[in-house]
Amino acid sequence: MTSDLPSLTQSAEWRALQNHATAISGLHMRDMFARDPKRFAQFSLREGSLLLDYSKNLITAETIKLLVDLALVRQVPQRRDAMFSGARINTTENRAALHVALRNRAEGRGLVRPIIIDGVDVMGDVLHTLMRLREFSESVRDGSWTGSTSKPIRHIVNIGIGGSHLGPMFVTDALKDYQRDDLSVAFVSTLDRTQIDDVLKSRDPATTMFVITSKTLNPRNPILCNFFYFNLHHLIAHAKIYMIQTNLIITPNFINFNSILISSHYFNMSKSLCFIISV
Repeated sequence: MTSDLPSLTQSAEWRALQNHATAISGLHMRDMFARDPKRFAQFSLREGSLLLDYSKNLITAETIKLLVDLALVRQVPQRRDAMFSGARINTTENRAALHVALRNRAEGRGLVRPIIIDGVDVMGDVLHTLMRLREFSESVRDGSWTGSTSKPIRHIVNIGIGGSHLGPMFVTDALKDYQRDDLSVAFVSTLDRTQIDDVLKSRDPATTMFVITSKTLNPRNPILCNFFYFNLHHLIAHAKIYMIQTNLIITPNFINFNSILISSHYFNMSKSLCFIISV
């Protein structure tokens, strides 16, 4: 695999795909289905109860071939294999990007496949954290994990910025039909006090859990420290604060160690919704 590939848009495969797109731009979907009764079967996939239907896109069998040709010349298979093998494909941070490890579960089908990073199988840590996540989330939902006054948690407030805000909010909205009616979820994504004040007006600290999600939270950051002090310090005696963090060294000292879920540094946790960000 080479890292000095020519520009994507200058390749012959790209130009072939552009010409093909122009050629089929006048096709109508109803005509494509009328000419090919097996179009749905040809352009759809099933995995268990999940259906991926891409038959209603403006594509033909030639489109798929040209896309594969482009993927091959751009070394997609080699890059996929590098990711699975634990190569440091995250060049910005010089680390592996093993989101695939989060989906590498037995599910009754035998042992998980080892995934080796620097000579160490990381799957033990991954599965252990996923187990902690499941135990914790179930204990909150069934009421056995209580606030500091022994009352069950009835409100969850997620504090995060960027992916640490949008990811959990997206999943919460997608799964809202399965949410308990007596468990409310709110999201805070700004450092000013207006948003957090609006959230706290209708929530009892004794039954509220704050989930602070940050890969890079640092108590030496004056902006973040001021936010926690002015907005949350008066709640710490009553509310439960739960931290999702990647580095214990930079975890604020007011958060109990037992209330921290450690996210492996092999993952960008704000984008890993199969991992602890989904808490």
